[in-house]
Amino acid sequence: MRLFFGLLLGAFIAGGADMQARTPERPLIRVSCPTDAPHLCQALIQVVSDMGTGGAVVRQVPRGAEAPTLSGDIGIALLMQTISDSTLSGHLAWQTADQPMQSGPTLRMDQLDAPMTPASYRSFAEQLLQTSSGIVSALR
Repeated sequence: MRLFFGLLLGAFIAGGADMQARTPERPLIRVSCPTDAPHLCQALIQVVSDMGTGGAVVRQVPRGAEAPTLSGDIGIALLMQTISDSTLSGHLAWQTADQPMQSGPTLRMDQLDAPMTPASYRSFAEQLLQTSSGIVSALR
């Protein structure tokens, strides 16, 4: 019984913390990524956060949970065709609460002289965002 109450209390507190973080003044940006691309996902989330998103809360969510629910929220899905030590290929899809899903162009990065590095992942994430003009305007 004590364990159940502790789990229930923990879930309530965690849910309350998330609800307090998301307010109309602080929209929520949900980012989903493939499970086999944690370094790229981390880079994408950092680049989105660094863009000056108007105080929005940026959260990683499971695939399929990125759809926005409230006005001002944005859902971003990182969709990859190739993930390897030397090649990245993929695109972004995004949606706002009042717009249908949109997709950016598929980009490819080959790094033949050395494995991908944190700087490589960040560069690819920046290029994905820069070439997806609709998402840039939605984030500002």
